[in-house]
Parts: sequence; C-alpha cells; structure tokens
Amino acid sequence: MIEAEKISVEFKSGDRKINAVKEANITIGDGESIGLAGESGSGKTTLGKSLLALVKPKEGKVLWNGKNVFKIKGKDLKNFRRENQIIYQDPFDSIDIRMRIYDVISEGLTVQGFSKQEQREIIYSALKSVGLNPPEAYSNAFPTQLSGGQLQRVAIARSIVLNPKFIVADEPVSMLDVSIRSGILQIFQDMKEKGTSSLIISHDISTLAYVVDKIYIMYLGHVVEYGTTQQIIEKPLHPYTQALISAIPIPEPNHETEIKLVETNEPVPPKGCPLYPRCPFRKNVCLDNEPKMTEVEPGHYVSCHLY
Repeated sequence: MIEAEKISVEFKSGDRKINAVKEANITIGDGESIGLAGESGSGKTTLGKSLLALVKPKEGKVLWNGKNVFKIKGKDLKNFRRENQIIYQDPFDSIDIRMRIYDVISEGLTVQGFSKQEQREIIYSALKSVGLNPPEAYSNAFPTQLSGGQLQRVAIARSIVLNPKFIVADEPVSMLDVSIRSGILQIFQDMKEKGTSSLIISHDISTLAYVVDKIYIMYLGHVVEYGTTQQIIEKPLHPYTQALISAIPIPEPNHETEIKLVETNEPVPPKGCPLYPRCPFRKNVCLDNEPKMTEVEPGHYVSCHLY
C-alpha cells in the first residue's frame, strides 16, 4: 500500500549537510503493522514523515497505491491526507492547548467536509474507542486538564476519526508510564485487527515485539536489517541489531550485556559501513566498501560484510 524506494533526505546546518536518511527502502502492505527501530538520531522520524509527504526527500520516491505521493495534487492529495495519518511523539507539542479536545479532534473532519452532526457522532465514538469515557466530559476539557497518557489517547483519537488506512505512530508510548503503555499498545492491536496498516517508530524493540509483524532497523539514516518480528528478536544478524537486543533489560542482578558497541570519537567513513567506528567485528573491507542488503534467509535481510 505504501512503498518507499531509495529515499534520501538531506538537511543543512550552517555550512554542513546532514544525511538524515540514505537510500532507504521500506514496504507496508494492507493491514500490515511494521516496526521501525533505532537509537535517537537514526532517521526514523524523518523516514516516517517522508512516507506521508511531510518531508520532501532529496532523492527517491514514495508510492501510494502506485502513485508518487510527491506529485499528487488536488482531490488525490486530499484523499491521501484522509487515508494516511500521523501520531506525533509529544502530544503537548502537537496539540494546541488553547483548544478544547472536541475542537482538536474535529479539525480533520471539518476539512474533509463532514457535517456537525456527523462530527459529534464520530468524535464521541473515537473517544470511547481509545478509553476516554464519558466522551462528553473529555470533549469539553482543555489539553492542560489531562494527563500525558490521556492526551496521547486524544492524539490517537484525532488520527483515527477519518478512518485512515495507514498510520505512522512516532514513539507513541515513550513518554508514558509502563502501567499505561499496555493500554495504548492494545489500541494499536485493535486497529491492526480492523485492517489498519501502521508504521510504529520506537527505540525500544521489546515494545515493538508486542504489536508488529515485521521490524526494520535503522542506523545513521541507513536501513541495516529487516525481517519478521520473530527473526529480528530471536536471530538478530547485524551487530547493531544485536546490541539493541542485548540492551533490553533482563531482571537478573548479575546479567551482563552480551554485545556492546565500541565507544569512540572516530568519524564515520565516507564510503564504508556507517557502523565501522563502533563495530566490535569490523574488518578492513568495512572501511572502504558499504555493504549491500543481502537476503540471508527467506524474508530476512541484512546489510553487513559478515554475511
């Protein structure tokens, strides 16, 4: 349904050029839930925004039902905006605190031409579906009157009122207490069962494992590995993926992290593997040659000279 082909995004900082995303490929099918994992600054959010044409890439294209999203206009663009939504990481930044919750959620419905009566029914139904009951009370409140978890539920309600086919969720539970996370993840599980596709961005692979079908791993703008959730969790191949899995907390006092990346200020080689300075298994070939994406087993791909 949504497919990114060799997306490269570049930002300027003074005289410097920063490659936020470099030749990334990602595919999301109908009703499919995809996870995108990596540490802060790896390019996850930028890639997610590119899929929704919120960030224009330097190179590459994103296909939506066969159409390049950066070239569609008019009615097609309006349909694209209705069917593809985003949930931002921080609801306190993405929601106007001067507006009541009802008005926050109704904006998209107004733009899409829904009547006042239709809006009320849809908004109340959406608030109930994300666990905000009674909807009449919450719809009349201001954002500052709600907790972080409640406001994140409002952000989710705002994204689902248009009944989208695809949602990009940027760190939807990173700001929430562990006791609240399960409720939010259950909402995504329910949407998945209804056939809504999603791209869930997170630095926490253990969180993604509960709700996604496949996981893509990003490092410094590069997609370095992807496969089914089971393949990534049980058989991580790339040293960076192994380090991420190894960093998941284990409730044992004497447990030690199995794979650790090298702590160094060595610069990333311009032509080689982006992980070269930090990789504990690096070879000479990694310095001058960037590895190509290789299928190691059916559906499991990795970009590493070890394979």
